[in-house]
Amino acid sequence: MPTIRILWAALTMSVLMMAGVTFVVVPQVPRDGLPMTNVIILVVAAVGVSIASFVMPPRAYAQSKAEVAEPEPGSGGVRGPARFVDPSRAVGRALAMGQTAFILAMALSEANACIGLAMHMLGAPHAWSLPFFALALVLMATRFPTPERILGPFERRHGATFAASEPGA
Repeated sequence: MPTIRILWAALTMSVLMMAGVTFVVVPQVPRDGLPMTNVIILVVAAVGVSIASFVMPPRAYAQSKAEVAEPEPGSGGVRGPARFVDPSRAVGRALAMGQTAFILAMALSEANACIGLAMHMLGAPHAWSLPFFALALVLMATRFPTPERILGPFERRHGATFAASEPGA
């Protein structure tokens, strides 16, 4: 988990650095301004990558496989949660899938900052380009990696929990 959090911090910092660049670099463009057609295209692209950042990562779990044991009867005949047959192997797969989904979501979120930088370099005023950086940061903040965000989708996909899979659980 520490590696994923370091990656989160690095990607978030890169967005802040790109935003900072817009205050240092003066674009060398004609004074005519940015054509509205270009603005519309970039806004549509930002909406597209923002939606994709929510749609695409769950697809990373579609190919995940893990052997799950049926729930065992507990006290009073109530069935407990399903468990993974080989928890260490399952957690390895879950971390791999979670990291893949996380990187995909973060890259698509960061794309909004790239669009903001492109707008700036094309001559857009800060009032037009900075909202793209803000959008990237908001999307990234909502994706701070926690065990539930990384392992939870794998558990839900297989209908089993790692907690029930531990010896003595």
